[in-house]
Amino acid sequence: MATQETGSDFKERINVPLLHETSSRPNRTLCCFTLSRKAAIVGIVVALLLILVVLLAVFARPSSVDKISNHHYSFIRLPRHISPIEYHVYLHPNLTTFKFSGKVDVLLYCTEAADNITLHIGNKLNYFNIQVAYIPDLNDTQSKQALEVKKISRLSGEMIWIALDRKLQSRKYYFLVIEFDSELSRGLSGFYLSKYTATTGEMR
Repeated sequence: MATQETGSDFKERINVPLLHETSSRPNRTLCCFTLSRKAAIVGIVVALLLILVVLLAVFARPSSVDKISNHHYSFIRLPRHISPIEYHVYLHPNLTTFKFSGKVDVLLYCTEAADNITLHIGNKLNYFNIQVAYIPDLNDTQSKQALEVKKISRLSGEMIWIALDRKLQSRKYYFLVIEFDSELSRGLSGFYLSKYTATTGEMR
């Protein structure tokens, strides 16, 4: 008849500690692993914070190139209270005198109330007879109400500033008419002269 061994008999016979007894001992290996994991997490958090600080320092402060670019574009960007909707340009070149004249009609939309119109215009272009008119109804563009142009000033960045006797109304349409003349440019800018050699060898 088989006899049943107790836990103590089994321990004495094979001289190996039982599992439930070893579990009562402190697990030093597990404890050390827990501390190492905490240290790793703290290290990762500190590294991420340092990277974040460096990125903020780099991107928050503009470089010298950015400063130059912003300084340059501040002189050529137009204010945003006026948006051009449509252009009609008329040019009349004189190939004998190498001069030209013309006119531009611009349909404008006012997005914010202002008492001026600012636009780009070449420094070598002579402008005159500038007119501004309010359009109550786009379906009837003939019924315009003229606005008085008080002053015209040239600005840096090839711009002109047109001061008006009253404010332009927000969400309204306006007409701007400018007549101009100048000489045909000898360089590759604006309205310029050019020549080429035909297949026959003739210069044109």
